[in-house]
Amino acid sequence: MKYDPQRVSQIVDQLLAMFMNTSNPFNTRTGGLIGLAGVAIGIADTVGPYLDRIVLPVVECCKDPDGRIRYHGCESLYNMSVHQSLVVS
Repeated sequence: MKYDPQRVSQIVDQLLAMFMNTSNPFNTRTGGLIGLAGVAIGIADTVGPYLDRIVLPVVECCKDPDGRIRYHGCESLYNMSVHQSLVVS
């Protein structure tokens, strides 16, 4: 499949909306977090332009009142960093 920056941007926006909306159910929010990590890993060679849009909101979710969301946020950051050295290098 060919890399399509516009489509990647749309997917990132949708996933951000899923997990940042605190009125969404837990499974929707964690699905958004896990999906963002998957996108970052999947486009590792071209993730640069999206890092701020992906990583900063995930870091912010570590302040979420729901401990399960904080946990999944940390797990998403870990997965991004371990699989592709995207966050910590």
